[in-house]
Amino acid sequence: MGASSPAMIGGGSQLEPQNAASTATRKDKRAHKGRRQMEDSFMIHLYKVCARAAVKMCTRSTPHNWKLCPWAHPGEAAARRHPSCHQAELCHAMGPDRECPHGETCAWARNIFEAHLHPDRYRTVMCAMGEGCGRNICFFAHNEQELRTPPTLAM
Repeated sequence: MGASSPAMIGGGSQLEPQNAASTATRKDKRAHKGRRQMEDSFMIHLYKVCARAAVKMCTRSTPHNWKLCPWAHPGEAAARRHPSCHQAELCHAMGPDRECPHGETCAWARNIFEAHLHPDRYRTVMCAMGEGCGRNICFFAHNEQELRTPPTLAM
């Protein structure tokens, strides 16, 4: 069994006890990794894109955690426009106490989700936390396989 085996802890020096708690922990880690590894094209073009961009809003009628739901919800801060509508950089006219005069037609990203989920930025830089990243959704690459070349530089 190698040091990267899920049954090893403490740097690979001890075996993890096989009980319900450790099994649940491994399942939670796999589920987290699955959320983090959503397809790049989905994250870039559909994740939290709102109805104004011709993508349906969340259709679940039961209460659920919208932070873990990939679809946009009314009034959600993470809702965003399709990346074809704007640049990857944040709008300089926006701030904590001011709105952009161009509104929805602004050519620049209007929130952090629009900026970091843009094809020119999403997973083009390594995550500072690396493979140990605990974020449910992370805009950065965690290994060389996740690292992308921005389309503007690939030409």
